[in-house]
Amino acid sequence: MPDSRTGDALLLDIGEYRVSPEAGPMAAHRFDIQETLLDESLTLTISAGPNKAGPDEEAWGDPVELLRAQCTLALALLGEDTLGVFWAGADSLMGADYFRRMVGIWIDGGAFPALGLAALVKDDGGVVRSAGLDVLVGQDVAVLPEDGMSAADQARLAMRVMDFLVREGPVQQDQSVEVDGFGTVNVQIDPEEGVINLYR
Repeated sequence: MPDSRTGDALLLDIGEYRVSPEAGPMAAHRFDIQETLLDESLTLTISAGPNKAGPDEEAWGDPVELLRAQCTLALALLGEDTLGVFWAGADSLMGADYFRRMVGIWIDGGAFPALGLAALVKDDGGVVRSAGLDVLVGQDVAVLPEDGMSAADQARLAMRVMDFLVREGPVQQDQSVEVDGFGTVNVQIDPEEGVINLYR
């Protein structure tokens, strides 16, 4: 039962698709899914066009709430033969059980599934950066490397701030905030890169 809407500001589409091995890698980010199981398998896909200003932007409303509604529909549409859910906004493929568990927690008021409806990548300079969050809030998060902070700690800090942005919206100005377990964290907006840099 595909469902879709199209507009100048945002496109959200949900449907079922067969994954063919001839098509090559389906997603840049994969969570709790075995790629070998995807040959000619059924994957539920949620897709979104870029969140650009347009005449219908106000009519569309909050992209986060639109995605929440689409995820609720996806949870209802998941069948026994569906192995994965693909979220195009983050180029992310999740195992069906992983999607049910993590997105279900978010729908029920819990933490945003930063690893699933977004992703984290580490660049050659040691920066841990979100991928796909900008589709929802207009900003991605970049945790700068520093002595004494492991990559796992960078990821945890990034996910906490990602959850905050999804709940509260984008950061409007540079500031310092207290983050439990991390102390004072400086938040610096980089408008040219479309990210907020986090460092202590």
